[in-house]
Amino acid sequence: MKEMKRILKVKSKRNKKLLFFLFGLALMGVVAGSVFLTFINATDQELVKEYITSFMKSIQEGKLNYLDAFKNTCVSNIIYVVVLFILSLSIVGIPIVLFLYFVKSFMIGFSISSFVFTYGFKGMLFSLFYIIPHFINFIFYSIFLIYAMKVSYLLITALFGKKEVSLKKPISNYITYTCILLLVILFTSILESVCVPLILKQFLFLIK
Repeated sequence: MKEMKRILKVKSKRNKKLLFFLFGLALMGVVAGSVFLTFINATDQELVKEYITSFMKSIQEGKLNYLDAFKNTCVSNIIYVVVLFILSLSIVGIPIVLFLYFVKSFMIGFSISSFVFTYGFKGMLFSLFYIIPHFINFIFYSIFLIYAMKVSYLLITALFGKKEVSLKKPISNYITYTCILLLVILFTSILESVCVPLILKQFLFLIK
C-alpha cells in the first residue's frame, strides 16, 4: 500500500512538471504571437487588418458559410491531432510535436493581437470570444501531449533501455484519449464555426 502511494506520488509530481513545462512553452508562444504583429511591416499589418474586418463584415452581412467553416476547422484540427499522434510514436517526433504545440499557442496570441490592432481595446472583447474554442482545444492538447511524451519515452526505453517495458496499456490509454480528443474537436469545431460568429454578431454594434 505504501509502495502504491509512493508510485502515485511520483507520477503526480512528474505530471506536474510536464504541465508546468507545457504551460511555460504555451505562455512563450502566446507572448511571441502577441508581439509578432508589431515586428512585421506596415503592408502585412494592413493585410491582417483587412482579413479581420472582412471576417467581421461577413458575419454582419450573414455571408459566412457555416458548413464550409465547420469542415475547414474540423479537418485542420483532426489533421493536427493525427500528425501529433504519428510523430509521438517515433523516437525523434517529440521535438516536432513540441514545436507544433508552440505554433498553436503562437496563433492564439497572434489572433488576440490582430483583433486588438484592428479595433483597439474593443477588439479584446472580440478576441476573447474568438479564442474560446481554441482555448478548450489547447487544454485537451496539453493533456494529449503528456500522453504523447510518456508513450515516446516508453518507446525509447523499450528500444534502448535494459529493462523490459510493457507498452500495451500506455498505448491503449493513449489511443482512448486520442478518440476522446477527436470528439472534443467535433464539439469545438461547431463552437468555432457556428456559435462564436453568432456571439460576435451580437457585439458588432461596438464597432459601428
